[in-house]
Amino acid sequence: MTNTPPIRNQLLQALQPEDLRRISGLLTRVSLRPRQMLHVGRMPRERVYFIESGLVSVSGAGGRGKTVEAWLLGFEGTTAVPAILQDEEPALQCVVQIGGDALEIGRIEFMAVMEACPGIRSLLLA
Repeated sequence: MTNTPPIRNQLLQALQPEDLRRISGLLTRVSLRPRQMLHVGRMPRERVYFIESGLVSVSGAGGRGKTVEAWLLGFEGTTAVPAILQDEEPALQCVVQIGGDALEIGRIEFMAVMEACPGIRSLLLA
């Protein structure tokens, strides 16, 4: 990621320099639009997002056909939790509430970099 703005995601900022170098070459900066669906529940996830700005809601089934918001992600978070836990079709969905930016990586590439850099997995599990 040469000639790009500095990384603002707090999880990525907390990585050891060598781990950050390893993953940063695989990240792509993307814009997030309000109401954009990043992940659909019970569907395979192809991409992982590290939120830089904006707000993403994570929600799941609450019974009786209702959806319940479980948590919100901002610049401190990522949609990578299911990938870290090796859940390929999580029940949770992720929807952009306030537009912004994120750093995006393919799930397969993310899994490979976590395997090569145990410090990344350790930090994200903490």
